[in-house]
Amino acid sequence: MKLDWSVFVLNKRFSGRKITWAMFGLGLSLLTGPVLQANATVTYSTVFSFDLSKSSGGVVESDGSLFGTLTNSSLTSGGAIYKVNAAGGAPQTIYQLNGDKGKDGYAPAAGLLDGKDGYLYGSTLYAARKTVFSLAEGAGTLFRVKQDGSGFQTLHTFDSEITVTTPTIGNSVSTIHANGDGLYPSFPLIKDGASDYLYGVTSNGGSNGTGVVFRIKRDGTGFELLHSFAALNSDGSNSDGAFPGGPLLLATDGRLYGVTSNGGNNLYTLTTTISFTDTSGVTTYPQIVTTRGTGTVYSLNADGSDFQTIYNFSSLVDSVDVDSATNDYLGENTDGAFPSEGLVEVGPGVIVGTTAGGGITADTTLGGRGTVYKLNTDGTTANTTLIPLHYFDNDTGFAAKGRLVLRVNDGRLYGVNSAGSGTVTPVMSYGSVFSLDPADVANPVDVNNPHDFRIEHTFTVTEGISPATGLSISGDGNSLYGTTTLGGSCISAYGSYGSVYRLSFDGETATGYANCTVYNTSSSGGGAMSQGWLWVLSAFGLVLTVRRRLFGFD
Repeated sequence: MKLDWSVFVLNKRFSGRKITWAMFGLGLSLLTGPVLQANATVTYSTVFSFDLSKSSGGVVESDGSLFGTLTNSSLTSGGAIYKVNAAGGAPQTIYQLNGDKGKDGYAPAAGLLDGKDGYLYGSTLYAARKTVFSLAEGAGTLFRVKQDGSGFQTLHTFDSEITVTTPTIGNSVSTIHANGDGLYPSFPLIKDGASDYLYGVTSNGGSNGTGVVFRIKRDGTGFELLHSFAALNSDGSNSDGAFPGGPLLLATDGRLYGVTSNGGNNLYTLTTTISFTDTSGVTTYPQIVTTRGTGTVYSLNADGSDFQTIYNFSSLVDSVDVDSATNDYLGENTDGAFPSEGLVEVGPGVIVGTTAGGGITADTTLGGRGTVYKLNTDGTTANTTLIPLHYFDNDTGFAAKGRLVLRVNDGRLYGVNSAGSGTVTPVMSYGSVFSLDPADVANPVDVNNPHDFRIEHTFTVTEGISPATGLSISGDGNSLYGTTTLGGSCISAYGSYGSVYRLSFDGETATGYANCTVYNTSSSGGGAMSQGWLWVLSAFGLVLTVRRRLFGFD
């Protein structure tokens, strides 16, 4: 059994921000008086449906427009950046990446950052396609582009000297990719309003292949490695976590916070027994033991100093299963495991995040489906406590994607589950949008009485299903925006590609747009391949047909 681990994939000068939080609290108290929208009805509408192109990075809102990336890349394009009116309508491509070596990069999978300086900042998974007919190469890039599509600039190209090792973790062979400064950036950058720096992580690479934290100035100068995560031990543990699982948070105390999806001090252990009969008819029952760390929360100063692992998630083994004697695939614990996506600060020293596994479940066959947890911390190990806020399940959704967003208007956190709902079976689970109140209660979680958790919307096939990213919020807090990866209006025998959607608290709806084309020879496919190349490939029988572009890729 072979596991590819790459898949798991300011200091005191900020003290004035405490005053900001005090003013924030005063404003919130005024906002949450008679006009508090604690039970506001959420209205769902589709902004537009994708056709042949797919977005894996969500959208960011700026001055009434939504910006996102198309991951689709091909023989002639490295992907695209698009713009659409938040009220709906036909989207337009503002920039199409050139995937040639030394050009723009290849496959922008992460979401964009609005720098509030006229630029959008993003990353690509790879530096370029390797050859015309083969896979991509390189460790990725960082870029910026103006909101009108002009001024595209590659800010940094990650080290392409990649070393591959195959250590044995447990008794399974893993694959580790190491390099000088990080591999495959797949999470959005964040900005520091008090300086010129952008901060980010890579889930792989670095000297030990377990990921890095970095910063870079907005003009592409001053790239620095702030932290390289430690090498894995033979059981999958390490001292500080491995494979960052979400974007960074720059908190009001001036420290950076993040999560690693694996590594740390505690382990997930799964023993699988298989039967094997040799040529002589002798049957044996060898065991495969899978182990890996359950992940961590870490913090460090913005200059990379004083790195601390402030929380190690608990072990996951069947012995901690609280509701059955069955061999749960993932087991259970009280705090969660494999922290996913990013963190959000809901008050000074109060941070909330999600995990992809662990927690307690009433289902005795699957084990924990993940948690929402709250950390009370000052950024140090000694003063960090964790409070579980919710345990995910099949009925209300699981596999949370993207960081939670805090809506000041009602004080609630909003998030997205990529699977599960209350209206379909887990086999046909489509995902949901949920919310919860992060405030303290006497007994934070009871699996049979969730902590003020509610489903705001359950996705349907025609709307779009299986969201892969979290939500963004409008400046006035009255709308949330997101993307799905499947379903939508443009569904055919050739597949479905998802949609951009809007959730409104004031009853406003977007005017949904869909240009669901049929296969023909009028233009190019998915905004990623030129008409000429499609004709050439079609002549050699390498594509069935030539299809029109998704939308306005001019």
